[in-house]
Amino acid sequence: MMSMKLLMIIFWIYFISPPFSILVNFLVYLTNIEKVNKKQSEKQTIKLQILPSLLKKFKWKQLNLLPYTPSILTILINELSDNTVGSAILTQFWYKSNNIPSSILYIFNKDITIGHSICIRKDHTEFVSNDNIIKIKEPNNWIDEIDEFFNYEFCIFFE
Repeated sequence: MMSMKLLMIIFWIYFISPPFSILVNFLVYLTNIEKVNKKQSEKQTIKLQILPSLLKKFKWKQLNLLPYTPSILTILINELSDNTVGSAILTQFWYKSNNIPSSILYIFNKDITIGHSICIRKDHTEFVSNDNIIKIKEPNNWIDEIDEFFNYEFCIFFE
């Protein structure tokens, strides 16, 4: 049963969520058309901010909808408020704006009842969980350090 649940989550993240996310982001733009230009120009200022300061402005909120991946513009329209995926997307956007390769890591507990998203640098020297910036001491053992940070709650990892 767990493997079926995991397959459904993987299927959602890689196949259903991308077009669903495009639709949700489009609806956010459409219902906030007056904010789009202003928020589009705000994107340019993100890279100038210091990452800890930017993350302190982020407001975490519980997911009220089916999981989707917000665009950076959607996050800005929502006044830096979103769930853990939004925090990871914001961090990844900041990293990319500052020429630091990174990726989003989806992590789940063994029963696949609790999920979380983090952004990790490709060199595995740092990851961000919501507004926490965690330096990884041993990049070759990055999974162990993420496990330790989350008190071994999560055991399923995928990008």
